[in-house]
Amino acid sequence: SGRELLRLLSAKGVPLDKAEHLGLVRRGEGDLYDFLRDRLIFPILSADGKVVGFSGRALEAGVEPKYLNSSDSSLYNKSQTVLGISLAANAIRKSGQVVIVEGNFDQIHLYQEGIRETVAPLGTSLTEGQVRLLKRYGSDFVLIYDGDAAGQKALERSLEIFLPLGLHPRGVFLPAGEDPDSYVKRHGGEAVKKLIEKAPVLLDHLIGKLLEEAGTGPAARGGAIRRIVEWIRLLEGDVEKTLYIQKVASLAGLPESVLIPEFLKKRKKGHNFSQEGGEETERVPAAEKALLEILLAGRISPPEIFAEIRGEELTLPAYREIWELLRADHELHGSLDVARILTGEIPDPLRKTLTELTLSSSRWETEEGAARDLVRRFRVGRFRERLKGISREILAAESEQDSPRVEELLERKKVLLKEMTTLH
Repeated sequence: SGRELLRLLSAKGVPLDKAEHLGLVRRGEGDLYDFLRDRLIFPILSADGKVVGFSGRALEAGVEPKYLNSSDSSLYNKSQTVLGISLAANAIRKSGQVVIVEGNFDQIHLYQEGIRETVAPLGTSLTEGQVRLLKRYGSDFVLIYDGDAAGQKALERSLEIFLPLGLHPRGVFLPAGEDPDSYVKRHGGEAVKKLIEKAPVLLDHLIGKLLEEAGTGPAARGGAIRRIVEWIRLLEGDVEKTLYIQKVASLAGLPESVLIPEFLKKRKKGHNFSQEGGEETERVPAAEKALLEILLAGRISPPEIFAEIRGEELTLPAYREIWELLRADHELHGSLDVARILTGEIPDPLRKTLTELTLSSSRWETEEGAARDLVRRFRVGRFRERLKGISREILAAESEQDSPRVEELLERKKVLLKEMTTLH
């Protein structure tokens, strides 16, 4: 009915404002209603077994979104939580293995079939926070995603999270049209265990697959190698990067000297969200573009993003101007309307950029977890930049024996570190 939970909470004297904060009920046209109505409900448990939220799966085919999770609150952070961790934690500690699937039913069915180390990221893309959580329990990650094109792309995207953390996940490649739930129903748990046992290292497998699919054509092969080089750049250590360059050169039948300039050329531009000497890095504009797309996609409320990030934190002038345009429009009208801004008096170059950003923002419409994770990482990157700057000032003040200045800077650093802890 959409009001049963409301009746129950009211009967028990539960403050409805707290229920609203936790995402159990929502407000629509002034009235409260049950947020997860007409759905099959899965409790989301923390690692120590406490209920922190709920995940609701649509009961009828074609209802979107298929999964609806509790919104982030003081108890629940989607990008830092996985389904099944309280059940899987002991098994993961014992074997050192973490099996990650995409769907709630995938997780439940594999667990029932004896694959106890199985967890799922609650209907969103896997996030860095979730991997860091799981890394506390085990380091042998095995990903079993759907056998369709979307599942395969998700496997590739996962490298962007695992490799910088020094982790090499393995991948199980299911036949097209299969997902872990359907596969285990058809073939049983032992068959899945054998697939897990034989699962190749994901990076190695994708390198071979990409080179094979590229064939011998120079354009396709060059594109494949450039993509592989981007993955190698994500690796944690220089020795490992060098060994992978040697491996790729051997597989591609090329001398290492051909690959190294390409690798170094990209690396000079940096691979984090910082700037050196005022020169824009390659990833800074990419991160800022993503932030604007997330804002335009509407998956995170504009006031929430505006509270987290200020326009002055963006490095590209065009992006700064667009950010401020959006913020001012939202403040004035209480909502974000791109059409209203585009029909107003703004320079043509900005109008063109805003139009392009609006069109590309659709990629974030089903990626709320990844969007929140990117916003958080951007803020962490900015805090780290400010800390580096203060540290440099402290060294300069110490060399000049300016004690009052040193004390002032140390206090600023202390405040900044305290603020930074709230981002994790």
